[in-house]
Amino acid sequence: MTGGLRRVVTSHVLVAAAVLVLGAGIAAGAFVGFSAETQTKTSTFAGGWLDAPTGLQAPVVSGYGATLTWTPGTHDLTGQALFETDQGTTTNCTGATYATQVATGLTTSLTTTTDAGLASSNGHWMCYQIRSTRGSWYAGANFAALQVGLVPTGVAVTNSGNAGQINSGDTITLSFNQNIAYSGAASISVCAFVSPANVILIGDTGCASSSDTPTIGKITGVSIPNASRTYTTVAVSATNNQLSIVLGGGGNGANDRTTVTGTGTFAFTGSGTVIQSTAGAASVCTVNCPWAWSGAF
Repeated sequence: MTGGLRRVVTSHVLVAAAVLVLGAGIAAGAFVGFSAETQTKTSTFAGGWLDAPTGLQAPVVSGYGATLTWTPGTHDLTGQALFETDQGTTTNCTGATYATQVATGLTTSLTTTTDAGLASSNGHWMCYQIRSTRGSWYAGANFAALQVGLVPTGVAVTNSGNAGQINSGDTITLSFNQNIAYSGAASISVCAFVSPANVILIGDTGCASSSDTPTIGKITGVSIPNASRTYTTVAVSATNNQLSIVLGGGGNGANDRTTVTGTGTFAFTGSGTVIQSTAGAASVCTVNCPWAWSGAF
C-alpha cells in the first residue's frame, strides 16, 4: 500500500473513532437528562436541584397549633410550603405521610410561620414538614413531634406550715404547656369534705355538697379523716403558664385546718373558657391529657 493510501485509511479510522466517542457522550448526556426529568417530588429536577430547609428549631406550641422556625434552602427554589400530619396519641413522627397542606406559596426567604391548628386536635401529637418548592418538585425537612393544644403539665401543692393538713396559705398550682389567661372569679371558695367523701372542690359555691361541680376542678384520692373545712377567700391568678390558687378565709387556729393525707388526683371540671391559652384561645385538654400530681398538704 502506498504512503498516500495509508494516510487516507488512517484518517478515516480517526474520524470514525471520534464519531463513536462523540455519539457515546451524547447518549450519556441524553440518558442523564432523561433520568432527571422522570424524577418527581424529590430534590432533583431537569436542569437543577433543590436543597431542603435546614436549621429546624423545636416547634413551639401556640393555641391548637405551633410556631415553626427554620433556615430556608438556597438552591433553585421558587417558594416554600408547610405540610403536617396528625399523629393522634402517637408521640413520634415515624411513618408520618405529611399529606395535609397547612400553607403554600410561602416566600423563599421566610424563616418562621404559625399554624393555627384545629380545636379537634387538642392534645394530639402533630408532625410538621417544611419544603423547598419549584412547581411540583420539592425537598422537605421534618420537625420533631409536638403535642398541641392547652395540655396540663402538672398540679402541685405547697404547704404553708402545717404539714399533712390543709389550711390557709396553702397554694395549689396548675401548670400548662403554654401561657394562659384566666377569666373566672379572682376570689373563689375551696371546700374540703370529710371522709367518706374525701374530696376537695376548687371553686365551689356555698360548699353545700361534695357532689357539686366546681368552677375549676376537684381533688380526689386523698384521705380527710377528721373534719370538713371551707376556705372562702381563695385568691386565683394566672402568671405565664401557671394558675395559682392560694387558700384563705378558713378561720382561726385549729378551725382553719384539717388532716389531708395520700397522693391526690386532680380533675379539671371548669368550662371551656375559664382557662384558655393566650395564643389561639385553646381550651384545657381533657382527653389523653392526664394531670401529674406532686407535693402534698
